[in-house]
Amino acid sequence: MKTKSELNIYHHAIGKVLSSNKKKDTLHFLKNVVDFNVLSQMAETLTKTVKPFNFTVYGNALPENLQDLGKADTLFKPESIENEIKWLLLSIKKYSSELSLFLILKQEFENNFLLGNYEKAENTLSVILKETGYSLWYIEAKFLLLEYQNKSEEQKIFLSEIYETNKNGLIGTLAHFLSQRTERNLSAYKYDYDISNLFKLNKNKEENEGRERYRYRLNFFENYSLNDYAYIVLFENKNSIVDRYLILISVLKVLFLNDENKNFIYSKARYIYRKTTDNSLLPILFGFNPKSQNKEYFDAEYLRILDLYYSGLFEDSILECSKYLSKNTKHFDLYIIYAKCHVNLKKNFTHITPDNSTLINQLAFKIYNLISNSGNRKDLLYNLYQINE
Repeated sequence: MKTKSELNIYHHAIGKVLSSNKKKDTLHFLKNVVDFNVLSQMAETLTKTVKPFNFTVYGNALPENLQDLGKADTLFKPESIENEIKWLLLSIKKYSSELSLFLILKQEFENNFLLGNYEKAENTLSVILKETGYSLWYIEAKFLLLEYQNKSEEQKIFLSEIYETNKNGLIGTLAHFLSQRTERNLSAYKYDYDISNLFKLNKNKEENEGRERYRYRLNFFENYSLNDYAYIVLFENKNSIVDRYLILISVLKVLFLNDENKNFIYSKARYIYRKTTDNSLLPILFGFNPKSQNKEYFDAEYLRILDLYYSGLFEDSILECSKYLSKNTKHFDLYIIYAKCHVNLKKNFTHITPDNSTLINQLAFKIYNLISNSGNRKDLLYNLYQINE
């Protein structure tokens, strides 16, 4: 139940929104002054009674058409990363069921893709499009799938469709580089150079804010360390809820490395986890509270593989790794253990799945060659870096 003081703030905030002729000032007030609980209740009330406000708060969360991607209400300068995250949490709360479904389907898509089940991956991608609409994540996933299906002409057609349909220059630019990044013969170092050179920082602060957004999104591991992440989150308000969510999770993980932000990041990660049960947040939750009783953090099958490996039971480890990775491809450290078991047994490499050409087999084989010194280390490291791009 609200206190009298809270009710006064609540009604004052609503009155300010409804009576204000200066939308930017109103949005600034809402985002940077109003408490999250009050803001959340107010957003629910206003979006039901004042329909245009729905777009103001939630943007175009589930774009049904390519031309709708990147459309949003007026952006305005952020005051803090905390307030930007608070604002984005309104959308995560509203679309938590769609995000929960997306995370399940995303994992399904990635598993099928790495296992070479391209038809299943394509079907899953179609379901994602139907349930959550267009997103930059969807665009990149489609480019990637078409590349590995050897459908280069369809890639070009899809990119042309984006250029012709979506008149937002930002989306077209991002799509251009996402298309490049998914090419198997990508020159990884040239890609790094192009991103760095094209979006080079200069003395103009406003230009740099936009350029940092491109660099962060297009080449994360080279550009994840920033002085201020508020603009990264702010700019994502233009995109789908899927894009906003994925960028936020990446920002939370980076910020969690900073001791000054741990309490805030933990509280927000905990809030999001309760809404979406996103397992990628478990390291933050457990890292903040190692005595946590969250059983989801501990994967019994994964721990059994580690136990077998460190007990010297390498044959058993190979068998269990193969079973595990055939249904859950995301644990990169198991690729390393799988390769090390072969090296320790002085055994020729055995593929995880029957099709030698699948990405899961290519990754594991390159790691095996790297560990066993069976090839040019420089070339192998470059190949792995190329895949990582």
